[in-house]
Amino acid sequence: MRCTRCGNELKKGLKFCPRCGTPVPGRKPAGLRRPGLIIGFCIFLLVLLLGIGGAAGYMLGAFDSFLYPALESGKEMPGKEKKKPETEETEGEGEDEEEAEAAEAEPESADRETVPARTLPTEVPTLPRTAAETTAPAREAAAETTAPASTLAAETTAAMPTPAAFQEDGIAYIRQVYNRTVQNQDHYQQTEGRYYTPEGRLVKAVVVNGNPTIDEAMRKNGYSDYRLEYYYDDLSDEEKNPVFLFAVIDGKEYRYYFEQGAFIRRIGPEGSVNDHPDMNSFITALRDEGASYRP
Repeated sequence: MRCTRCGNELKKGLKFCPRCGTPVPGRKPAGLRRPGLIIGFCIFLLVLLLGIGGAAGYMLGAFDSFLYPALESGKEMPGKEKKKPETEETEGEGEDEEEAEAAEAEPESADRETVPARTLPTEVPTLPRTAAETTAPAREAAAETTAPASTLAAETTAAMPTPAAFQEDGIAYIRQVYNRTVQNQDHYQQTEGRYYTPEGRLVKAVVVNGNPTIDEAMRKNGYSDYRLEYYYDDLSDEEKNPVFLFAVIDGKEYRYYFEQGAFIRRIGPEGSVNDHPDMNSFITALRDEGASYRP
């Protein structure tokens, strides 16, 4: 037998020509049969895997149907709560809460761009402005400019003490003068009912029946028996008028307060208080007599 290509004499049993390598006719080399076997084996494996997967899926579906039959019928499963459908209102609230949280979480920044406000789809026509409307903004601007000044003036006026507050301050000071004098009167020099400090300042004067001026004033007002105690500002030499007068008239006690000669308070025997007393001739006579004692 010879080679079909080179004509070389071939021995029996050879599969290829030893000279040119051409396969011997009538014998298919084993190497040429292997690709077909491999392809067939791969197809077999693929079919096998597909079969196994389908079987496994069918078995799992059957197992679920057996274990949870309620799933197929649409009934609630025991031990599980049916999930309530969320209403549109709940969804809206959730979206509002998410938007609010996002707005709070968003860092504030001066450079952050602001979202322009939504405008109406239709434009409102503007009417022609009259002369009064044209000048109105100018008047409003002028009012706004002057408003802080007037407000400040109102606040300043409101913060100022009232006359009643001034009067109470004066009453409190007079009481301090009275208390100092009473506490220190044993250390003062006494001469005919007059009390003087070591510097010679008159701080207290006592007047009883027998004073011609006071006797006449008492008689005119229907009084007869009296005892008057005048108290003066122990820290001032300029004020001649008494600041306080304690009077016992016909067995009744009266208290008169003076500030720079003005009659500012009267307390009667029953404890009645008059902060707007009348500076009549009787009170004027008592005050002037007391002022005459302090040179």
